[in-house]
Amino acid sequence: MSEAELNRWKTAVAPIEARFIEKNEKKGLPAKAFIADVKKLAAKYAAMPANDVMAEAVNSPAQGLY
Repeated sequence: MSEAELNRWKTAVAPIEARFIEKNEKKGLPAKAFIADVKKLAAKYAAMPANDVMAEAVNSPAQGLY
């Protein structure tokens, strides 16, 4: 995706993200920290080759999500 398209998506999602944070923070949930973690991990994985991402998923699977 081009940088312009990525920025268009970020702009479109920003109000949804803000509502998510506001709604969940009011419930006492750490929504702002959650979104920060998601963005940090997105940047990490975006910089990795696809094979490395897959290797990490196989070697360190997320546990206890279901």
